[in-house]
Amino acid sequence: MNLARAAPALLCASLLACATSPVSELHTKVVADHVTGLAEGAAQLAQDAPMHKRCVEGDDPVAMRARALAEALAELRSRAQGRWASQAEFQEALNDISARQTELAILRAEYDHCRALSGPEPVPGDLDAGARRLAILAVQDPEGVLTPEARLDLGDYLVARLGIRFAVVPPGAVAEATAEHDKAGRCNKACARAVGSEVRANKVLTVTLAQEEARCSVVLELDDMATGITERARTVRSDCAPETVQAGIEDAVAPLAQ
Repeated sequence: MNLARAAPALLCASLLACATSPVSELHTKVVADHVTGLAEGAAQLAQDAPMHKRCVEGDDPVAMRARALAEALAELRSRAQGRWASQAEFQEALNDISARQTELAILRAEYDHCRALSGPEPVPGDLDAGARRLAILAVQDPEGVLTPEARLDLGDYLVARLGIRFAVVPPGAVAEATAEHDKAGRCNKACARAVGSEVRANKVLTVTLAQEEARCSVVLELDDMATGITERARTVRSDCAPETVQAGIEDAVAPLAQ
């Protein structure tokens, strides 16, 4: 199943199913977080589109529609911060969110097309505008499954392995942005989005190691900055021997490099 396509449908379906009972704080927060991700993605698109000449051409250019969508999602985000007065209003908001989600996905595809037609025009930073910029966060290992040296080696491996397919943002720039936004010692989703935005990445990769008794898990997530949705997610479980954990990371990341 394509997570990027399934996630918004599953979110709206599950929340609509709950619309027969009072709107809880949990559902309110889930919707608000989701809209925040969409609004941030649209704002980034509105910022990037004017940098490519084919995205500003025509009677209804992508850049102009990106600005309009960003404004609409910003307004929707403000509405989502409060509480809905009725179930009908809540359901109407969910329908609006679903429509804006679809609009953002279509506009993102159009942006990729007009950007590619524009050619490799330079943008601020060290990579060209036509590249698919990937920010790889440092491997998160809260239980200390691996040594610090092994984690650094894995970071180097990820950069080399994924550099075949993506334009990887220099690790130093990612580390600097992470230090600025990671206030809790572990870069969560909000932190990852902030880092991705600062280094002008299209996608952000996080790899987390977790240990439960004698078993270890490698959790890989690839988030799309335009939509705020986890595009790919994979979990590989094994024993906790360092060489097995490293093999698990290689297994988890292999589909991304193809």
